[in-house]
Amino acid sequence: RALTAHGFQETMESLTVLAETDSEDGLIHESFYRDGYWKFTRAEFGMANALYAELIFRSVAGFDDTNFALLPASLDLEPPSQTPRLTTPEVQLEDALRLTQALSLLLHQLG
Repeated sequence: RALTAHGFQETMESLTVLAETDSEDGLIHESFYRDGYWKFTRAEFGMANALYAELIFRSVAGFDDTNFALLPASLDLEPPSQTPRLTTPEVQLEDALRLTQALSLLLHQLG
């Protein structure tokens, strides 16, 4: 929902729910129970974590959006996905730099 939100408030609300219901190490669960987010089905879920990272990259660091239209014919029917930015351009640049540095450090440690 947050990746395709039409406004700041919807993105912010979704991001808040995700942040409040993630695990202690910041990973997203496959699903959690309505009556208690601390009860969940899987401790981590790769696809959900990738989408969470995509949301952070877009809404906080200002990375470009990806068009999620599945078929070329649907491009005429669906407007391109544009996640609302939650920070100023200056903060986006700082956040993008931090993310790039962190990813560079991880790649350096792996290689």
